[in-house]
Amino acid sequence: MRRCPRLVLVVSSLSTVAVVSAMFAGAHVVAPRHDWAEESPSGLHEPHSAPWIRWDALIYKRIALHGYEVLPNGCSTSVFFPAHPLTLRATTWLTGLPIDLALLIGPNLFFFLGVGLLLAYVRTHSWATLKDERAAVLLFSLWPTSLFFHVGYSESLFVATLLAFLVSLRTKQSDWIVALIAGAAFTIRAVGIALPLVFWASLWPNNSPRRRSRTKVAILVMLSLWGVLAVSLDQWRQTGDSRTFVTSRSPWNLRKTYYPLEHAVALITLEPLWSPYWPNRGAAPHLRYRNCLLCSLYLANPILVGVVITSLVYGKRVGAIDNLELLLAALLVGIPYVTHAYQNFCVSQGRYTLVAVPFMLSAAHALARVRRPVSIAFLGICTVFLLIWSIGFGGSCFVV
Repeated sequence: MRRCPRLVLVVSSLSTVAVVSAMFAGAHVVAPRHDWAEESPSGLHEPHSAPWIRWDALIYKRIALHGYEVLPNGCSTSVFFPAHPLTLRATTWLTGLPIDLALLIGPNLFFFLGVGLLLAYVRTHSWATLKDERAAVLLFSLWPTSLFFHVGYSESLFVATLLAFLVSLRTKQSDWIVALIAGAAFTIRAVGIALPLVFWASLWPNNSPRRRSRTKVAILVMLSLWGVLAVSLDQWRQTGDSRTFVTSRSPWNLRKTYYPLEHAVALITLEPLWSPYWPNRGAAPHLRYRNCLLCSLYLANPILVGVVITSLVYGKRVGAIDNLELLLAALLVGIPYVTHAYQNFCVSQGRYTLVAVPFMLSAAHALARVRRPVSIAFLGICTVFLLIWSIGFGGSCFVV
């Protein structure tokens, strides 16, 4: 009998308690910051809010309470997608709890659901052993940017949906169920469009033994886009513009001038990934060295992206992931890189890679096969940075 489920409960619970405790410590130990709102595109500032309500969480809170609106600085909250605020409203309605507690309870419930789905996902691979399952759970819980699973962000909801999609796809569940789950991803984050694309690829005859009529395939393709239609209708209802999640993006960008040719050249030369280390080249000074070098998630963003890509290359080479998993991870990493990295000086790229779950499968495969001191040292380093950045997040440092 496997005992990994007990490990799932213990590790996920301990990581949750550690991260939340670190955020409380940061809120009370780190010197209070009164200028951080000026650095945020939203301009929002609630110095006395709970330590898990910072940055994007403040915006999700406003959407849950007031719907979409234009902030005093001209930024529209319609660039954020509706599913997470709706879950917050549902949590407050079902439990009677205030919205601040819903911003803690909701994401953490989806985190626990995600851990269970991760275990199911790992077990869909014939090569997976008990050591692989344990390594995957440890990585999922201790990866440095997993702190965003425990705050008022949409990461945990998105990853739970992503894992439900992967499990359904790999266990050959009904096409209709897989299409519905794929469509739901776009109601959470724009990068959720990757799931319908991968679903379409899975319908290709070379990727599936099932025979489907062209009519059925066409219906499945349209069904997998239901999330796009739902988001467009919701924003049209609230703002009068069904494309506002695209057209309202510019004011949020840190780079205020935009030239398409310069953008293309920057992406090809990987400028967003090396510019944080290059003085006066592409990176905003207040982002580069605002915090201690070892405590700066901004400086770690390119490193995290590199680790994820290396892990995916390794996983494909040893057969830990298949072509569809590689495609999904590539889209989840590549879409934010193309759409956000240049305009925002590589901000949040490390956080965006957190949802590329197949990389954790590849990394778990490697960790389960190296010597124990090596895996312990790697997970120890992950834990240290997880706690450091949790403290910084709670202390309102620019953890992006």
